Amino acid sequence: MYRKAKMLYRNIEKINNAANNAKMTSKAIFKIRLLFFLEERDLFLAI
Repeated sequence: MYRKAKMLYRNIEKINNAANNAKMTSKAIFKIRLLFFLEERDLFLAI
């Protein structure tokens, strides 16, 4: 569980970095984070 959470955090970091590099609007960054969060939450629930 801990390892999975750590991986999750790294993925979120990568998304944040990519979003910052692309100089996206905060709304777009929020949407990406939200989509990613929902996807990961479903994976957690599936286990």
